[in-house]
Amino acid sequence: MDRGIRRQVQDLDEELLRLGKDGQYMDAVSLGERARQLADEHLPAEDSLRLTVLDHLAVCHFFNGEYVTSEKILEEEISIRRQQLPADDPSLSTTMVRLGLCKVRQKKLQDGESMLRKALEMREKALLLGHLNITTSQWALADCLIQQGNALEAYPLLEECVRVRKQSYTEYHPFVVVVVVAEGFCHNYHLHVTCVRIEA
Repeated sequence: MDRGIRRQVQDLDEELLRLGKDGQYMDAVSLGERARQLADEHLPAEDSLRLTVLDHLAVCHFFNGEYVTSEKILEEEISIRRQQLPADDPSLSTTMVRLGLCKVRQKKLQDGESMLRKALEMREKALLLGHLNITTSQWALADCLIQQGNALEAYPLLEECVRVRKQSYTEYHPFVVVVVVAEGFCHNYHLHVTCVRIEA
């Protein structure tokens, strides 16, 4: 393969990342599709650079609100990665969380829950207790459970997520605040459900 082509794909991917970090998702998607086309034409399907491009492109589609497209790209990526890695390899969990979130955004809540549960289980087995990646999975799964009305199970996940994140961020950091808000909603819902059950 022409090394110049690989360099072009790498350069496009780097620019895609830069645009994504700046919140310019439409431009990032356009650039990412160019990188993907080059990668599809010149790189093996399982090439690590091609998979990286797919991953970054899927993220930009997600933040651009294009959940169906993002889901399709992530499903292709995870299908290839599963052929290369053991089924319980924790490196799969990042793609699984992203895929689960795509399903949740499309209201495929049961499919999303299944994917997010598996990702959390993999991370809890592979990572040290209190690792921030575990809190990401906890928050994502809790959000899915809340949307299904299961605040009783969601609340302890959010409670643990807040406890760990407060150790790494300030109390008013957005990564803590968004979970505290969700925890508050969940706690109120929990109390409401409890009261209804007592009255019944």
